[in-house]
Amino acid sequence: RLYFDANGGTGDGVELWAHDTATGSTWQVYDINGGGDSDPGMYTGFTAVGTKIYFGANDGNGHRLWVHDTSNGATWSVSNLLLTAYPGLAVVGSTLYVAASGAGLNGYELWKTDGTVPGTVLVVDINTGSIIEDWMGNLESTSNSYPHNFVVIGDKLFFSAAGPGILVNDELWWLDLNA
Repeated sequence: RLYFDANGGTGDGVELWAHDTATGSTWQVYDINGGGDSDPGMYTGFTAVGTKIYFGANDGNGHRLWVHDTSNGATWSVSNLLLTAYPGLAVVGSTLYVAASGAGLNGYELWKTDGTVPGTVLVVDINTGSIIEDWMGNLESTSNSYPHNFVVIGDKLFFSAAGPGILVNDELWWLDLNA
């Protein structure tokens, strides 16, 4: 099967679709943002991990990480993580690494997930900052590292990120996957 984003002309907007190359059939998999565009894969593309396909999509409350399980057809939001516009997902075994913000409290940092809410955790808060309240009363972080350009080499995950005090340029960072 081939998974992609499309507007089927039914008023659902741009959503997740699938095409079965064996039968030639095409169908909408899930309407993530009812009546609006969810734009699946816009920031992330589509990444397969076993029978699961991970992608970013706008559910009407921001771009979040979603997963579709090809074995049973289920589709769900992994958590309330907000995705960054910086591209990047990295697969290591059955774990997916992603740049995201945990409800605005950590800024955009490195997270990992196994596709479940309890299995989605902050790996490291590289560029720690203050928590402030915005004009609407929402809490948000003043610092983000925006990890991106993930590359796995051996037992290390390399990526670019803005370190503490770095406002413009990125630095090379790595994570020991055995630790």
